[in-house]
Amino acid sequence: MKLIKVGLGRGFPAIGAILFNLLVASRLSIEKADIFFFWFTVLYILSFFGRLGFDIYVLRDISSGRLSSATQAKNTAFLVSTVLSIGALFFAERDIWWLLLSLPFFSVAGINSSILRAEGKELLGGALETSLLSSLAFLELAAFLLFQFKIDIELISLSFFLSAAVVFFAGEILVGGSHTVAIRKGLISISEIRSGLRFVPSPLMIYLAQWIAVFFLSAVGSGAVSIYSVAVRLASGFAFVAITIDAFVAPRFAKYLHDGDKAGVRALINSVRKMSILFLGAGYLIYVALGGYFIEWLVGVEYLQAFYISLLVAVSYCFMLFVGPYQYLLLMGGEEYKVALCNGISLIVMVLGGATLWFASVEDVWAYACVLVVSRFVSVMMMRHFSLKTILGGEHVK
Repeated sequence: MKLIKVGLGRGFPAIGAILFNLLVASRLSIEKADIFFFWFTVLYILSFFGRLGFDIYVLRDISSGRLSSATQAKNTAFLVSTVLSIGALFFAERDIWWLLLSLPFFSVAGINSSILRAEGKELLGGALETSLLSSLAFLELAAFLLFQFKIDIELISLSFFLSAAVVFFAGEILVGGSHTVAIRKGLISISEIRSGLRFVPSPLMIYLAQWIAVFFLSAVGSGAVSIYSVAVRLASGFAFVAITIDAFVAPRFAKYLHDGDKAGVRALINSVRKMSILFLGAGYLIYVALGGYFIEWLVGVEYLQAFYISLLVAVSYCFMLFVGPYQYLLLMGGEEYKVALCNGISLIVMVLGGATLWFASVEDVWAYACVLVVSRFVSVMMMRHFSLKTILGGEHVK
């Protein structure tokens, strides 16, 4: 029942985020879409540095009872994100400024979501995931279309900024007084910043492994960035299931490991794998049958290639859950460095593969998608190996 609550809470934001990207692709020329998707990727990368790993830090420590207030952590994240967003303005086109100025709200929204999940409020925590920003921006842009406004990059950026502000203030109200941003209470200590920074490399490298192709593609062919971005966003529907399950199991892993209950950990992994095979398998077949018609109708035939590429990328997300949610098991078990190692090697595979294709002037998005799938396979199998060896004592999960 709790997993269903998490899924329902995250469902609307995830669907809205996909629709937001499809709307951007359908309303901008492919050249302008390339520009927007490039800076949208940059925004996400900056958010990892802006949050300083505090989203996972508070999730773990509030779940285990070691932390009673996240105010100072959020103050620090808000300040760092503000500095990063202002610095990015010097490199971006003016039309994209509103998007970059949303970074402080964007970063802290992710921490608020983790606080709510750590307190057992799965529905609210899932609903306030950062994908909600894209969902609200989609609704804003849909309203503009109804009133026949012209959709351009600046309006899209402004819509995202307004959505980020709304989600930030909603999160501040929901997390309560002991966790709200209050600059007068100061910043977090250097030692705690170090504790949070341990959680930055792993998710950052996951994201870079998935999106670094954008930087290679931006240099080799017009329209390639948009095709790749739409393909990966479409496949993110399956990633949504993976992340939803991670959000569900993370605090439970933390509790089981704190109590020394390895049997509970193994039982939870087994349950996750069985549900994943059932629901993801059925969802994939439906997507194969109907997805192409939907994309051609909504975005146009020029993005039909993105649908076919998304089928390949989606396989990697499904595989991750079929094997088991080992990344969060390692994170909740204090093995952050092993997770970072796995994701680091995955990123190296992606960088080497992408650089090789770039030097060869390969513009085919399929090639970059294949490298992405291989890099993810490497990461997943390494995490499984380390989980079985260091946390489960070498006992395989049947």
